[in-house]
Amino acid sequence: MDRNTYDFFDMENGVPTYAYDYETAVYKDKVLVPYYNYEVQIKFAEEGITYDYLSDEDKQRYEDDFTEDDYIPESISSKELNKFVFNEITVDRYSIAGSDGARDSHCRRRCAGKEYYICTE
Repeated sequence: MDRNTYDFFDMENGVPTYAYDYETAVYKDKVLVPYYNYEVQIKFAEEGITYDYLSDEDKQRYEDDFTEDDYIPESISSKELNKFVFNEITVDRYSIAGSDGARDSHCRRRCAGKEYYICTE
């Protein structure tokens, strides 16, 4: 869902009416606490998925995900997995799946030859 706050309040686009900077909020007024970045590595994002290295439970889920296909890939590369997860459609667009499970074309993606639905409600 896209909303433009300027339009909502009938204001000129791109011209804020007030600025409250981070340094003032944290260090002067102390209404916010400073944030800290933590760098983490996600195994699948770094190494991809290899069937032989999955737990028995994960192997079963992996097999279930590819049941309707004639082909279960031995692995999914990190490049292909990242391309599937981090793309303009999943990052910038949201598509609603209704209570009846209906999905539209914006949330349909393919990874390793398998079609998935990535939707947010």
